[in-house]
Amino acid sequence: MPKILPLLLFVAVTISGFWYAGSALTAILLIFITALSYNAICDHHTWNQYPLSKLMLGLFVWLIIVNFSSAIPNVSLMTLPVLAALPVIYLVATNLITFNHVWHKLRILLFVGGLGLALWGLWQVIDHIGHGYPEGPLGDRNAFAAAMNLLWFLTAYLFINPMKSKSQTIVFGIGLMIVSTALFATASRAGIAIWLLLLPIFLWVSWRHIQSKLWLASILLICALAYVISANLGMDTNFSNRNFDLSQDTSTSARLLMWQSAIQITLVHPLTGTGWGTF
Repeated sequence: MPKILPLLLFVAVTISGFWYAGSALTAILLIFITALSYNAICDHHTWNQYPLSKLMLGLFVWLIIVNFSSAIPNVSLMTLPVLAALPVIYLVATNLITFNHVWHKLRILLFVGGLGLALWGLWQVIDHIGHGYPEGPLGDRNAFAAAMNLLWFLTAYLFINPMKSKSQTIVFGIGLMIVSTALFATASRAGIAIWLLLLPIFLWVSWRHIQSKLWLASILLICALAYVISANLGMDTNFSNRNFDLSQDTSTSARLLMWQSAIQITLVHPLTGTGWGTF
């Protein structure tokens, strides 16, 4: 089987989860890629188990249980393929011989795509296109911030990866600056808060991997510079200008009401909830 096929499959599954390709197409791609992995396991009579394998398998089983215990299982089934993609792709990828080759190519594609998306958003701000903050083709600052969140950690990983040349270090460093600036320029409170929660975990794992304070300090310095740049792009890109008065912020007030309802659902149905599409 050509080495390019697994790469194309992973790209197709990823795109189907982010774009409006439909749950049915995502499910078909997941089934196809699972069959590909099963065939590889049968050929080599080996099941590769990594530290997260059992956790991912448990997550997949739990998602199935949640779906069929839902008050409206047919509606919940439309959400299942997107959520199941994480455990399925992890278990599939770790059992493909070409996994390292696929990941090496895929991470560069994601980096280039993420850099283009970040530049798109910053161009919108600089040229005063749209609402005054980056949103790219997504049409929503929070969705754009979520995408930048994912791409930031990938870019930061490439930046500190010791297996790279000096020129690559410069390229990834510039990319990290651009992605960081685009993330902060959204002024998305939820997006930036999640990034702040995940950042210490990333730094801790990175420290264990590279044992270098210089690289970690470089990441923090780049983030600090990116924040200063984003704050001076415009009024709508300065995170400190966002309104934190809940009595005047209808968006945050509405989210708090939804969170309260979610807590009530959790208290009544702590293990499986009421199913996707019921809230």
